[in-house]
Amino acid sequence: MKYRTPVVAGAFVAALLVFSPVKAAWVEAESENFIYIGNTGESKARTILSRLETYRAAVLALGGVKGAPEVRKVHVYGLRNSSHIEDVTGVSGIGGIYTKAENYPLFVTSTRTSSRASTATAYHEYSHHLLSSYSTTFVPRWYNEGFAEFLGQMTIADGTITVGLPPASVAIGFSLEPSLQKSSRSDWKYVTTVTNAITRYPFDNSADASTFYTMSWVAVHYLQNTAELRDGLVNYLDLLNKGVEAKPAFENGFGIDQAEFAERLRQYWSDNKYRNVKFRAADIIPEEPEIATRKLSGDEVDLALWEPRVIFLGSGEEYARKRASVRTKLLRDIEKHGFVVPLVAALKRLEFIEKNYSAAVEIARRGMEQDPDSLEAAYLLADSLYHRYTSDRKTYASDLPRSREMLAAILEADPSHPSANSHYPDTVLMLGESPDELAIRAARFNLTYN
Repeated sequence: MKYRTPVVAGAFVAALLVFSPVKAAWVEAESENFIYIGNTGESKARTILSRLETYRAAVLALGGVKGAPEVRKVHVYGLRNSSHIEDVTGVSGIGGIYTKAENYPLFVTSTRTSSRASTATAYHEYSHHLLSSYSTTFVPRWYNEGFAEFLGQMTIADGTITVGLPPASVAIGFSLEPSLQKSSRSDWKYVTTVTNAITRYPFDNSADASTFYTMSWVAVHYLQNTAELRDGLVNYLDLLNKGVEAKPAFENGFGIDQAEFAERLRQYWSDNKYRNVKFRAADIIPEEPEIATRKLSGDEVDLALWEPRVIFLGSGEEYARKRASVRTKLLRDIEKHGFVVPLVAALKRLEFIEKNYSAAVEIARRGMEQDPDSLEAAYLLADSLYHRYTSDRKTYASDLPRSREMLAAILEADPSHPSANSHYPDTVLMLGESPDELAIRAARFNLTYN
C-alpha cells in the first residue's frame, strides 16, 4: 500500500501564539531544520526561524561539530507567556519545555515581540536538543540546565557572536547588581543541592526554581572559564555514567570538595567579572536560510493546538481529572472536524496513557477510513496494532503481521520515520523471521537517531 506524506506538516503540530499589540495572521513557517506555527505574521515568523537556524549553525560550529540537517525537523510551539503555556501544556511556572516526541523533537517556548528573554528561552530549549543529539553521554540535570542557560544567552548582532553573557533576568535568583551582591554564605550552600540534582529538579516552587537555574548557570560559567575544573568535567561525567553516586562522582571527578566549590562560586559571583567570548559571525554562520511561509485557516489553527495539549499529560492517577477534561474537549473537536489525523493522534495518545489499546486501534482505524492515503494515519494504526499485540500476544496474534506489513509500507515511503524504524525490526524478530534488508536499514537508522 502506498501512502502520501502530509502536505502541511504543521497541520498536526502545535500552535505558536506570539503576543503582539497588532493582530497578525496565523502562519506556518518552515526552514531546513524547523517547523513553526504562530499568529505572528509572515515577517515575524521568518525572523524567529532565521534566528534559530543561525543559532544552530553557530553552536555547532563553535563546538567543532560538522552538523548535518536535522533528521526530523524540530517543531517549535511558542505561547505568549507562562500562563498560556500552563493552559496548553498543563505544566506551570515555566518559560519553556523540551521533549522528544515519537517522531520528532519539539519544544514549547514563550515568544514576545522584541524580547531578549523570549529569544533566550527559545535558544535554551533548543540547546537541550543539541546536547542530547550530539552527545552519547548522560548529562546530569544541573549541568544540562546550566549549559542550556549558558548557550541560551548567546547574542548575534552587528556581525558578532557573543558567548558567556549573563541572563538578562538572572536577578530572579540572585541580583547581578553590585549593591545587591550581599548574599550570605549560607545561601550558597544550596549549590550542593544543585550539583546533586542528577535526574530530578530539586525544587517545589518558582523561587527555588529561580535559584536552581541561576546557580546552575553560574556553575557552568565558572567551569567554562576555569581550565583545571573544565578538564575534570569528562572524569565527572564518566563516573556518573558508571553509576557512581552524585557526591563522590563530583568530588572525585573535579578533585574539589562540594563545599569548597560552593564558596568558589559565591566569590565568582561577587567578583562579577563574567568573561564572554566574541567571534566574527561571517567566519561561522552560513548565508541567510531559506524559509517558506503560508497563512493558516481557522480550522488548521484549531487542530494545531492538540500536540502540546496531550504530549505533556501525566499518566498517574493524580492526572486523571486533567486527562478527562482534555478528552471532553478533544471529543468535541472530533464532532466538529471528524477523525482527522491530528485529533486521532491526540486521542490515541490518551488511550495509550490509560493502556486502552483496543480503543486506540478502533480510533486509528476510523482515522484511516477518513484519510486512507495518509502516511501518518497509517502509522497511527500500525502503532496501535503493535502495542495491542505486545499487551496480549495470544489474543491479538493477528495484529503483528498486519502491523509489520503497514510499517514496511511506511518505511518505503519515509525511510527516516523514527517509530516505524523502531518497531519494524521488533516485528520481524517477534515473528521469528530472519532480518530482511529493511530491518537491517531500520536498525542502522535507530543506532544513529537514538
